[in-house]
Amino acid sequence: MAGPLALRIGDREKLARMASSRAESAALARRARIVLLAVEGMAHTEIAERCGTSVPTVRHRRSRYRAGGVRALEDRARSGRPRTVNCWPKSERKKLPVRDISGFDGSVRTESCPKTTHCVAEG
Repeated sequence: MAGPLALRIGDREKLARMASSRAESAALARRARIVLLAVEGMAHTEIAERCGTSVPTVRHRRSRYRAGGVRALEDRARSGRPRTVNCWPKSERKKLPVRDISGFDGSVRTESCPKTTHCVAEG
């Protein structure tokens, strides 16, 4: 079992805000909760159970925080083409109204519709 994680100056408040924020991503809030529980000296297995994750993930988040602080908990930029998602199942795409959608296969970039109820086609 690892000992309690040492916090950097001013990080407790930031982590508490991140953990309870509804505006932050759920993944970032979970990472903040993992670090806060590790600071309290809780065992990896108990943190994993409480946060709904695995022990290796708890270890990984602890080491990331130790190496880079709060900023290290954020998602890293990913290389390559952004992921695409299909708004409609393939069977439903044929039922769409006929109009000039040359080359459109129902795919959109994920950042074009993160939390909306509609999708904007990638052109």
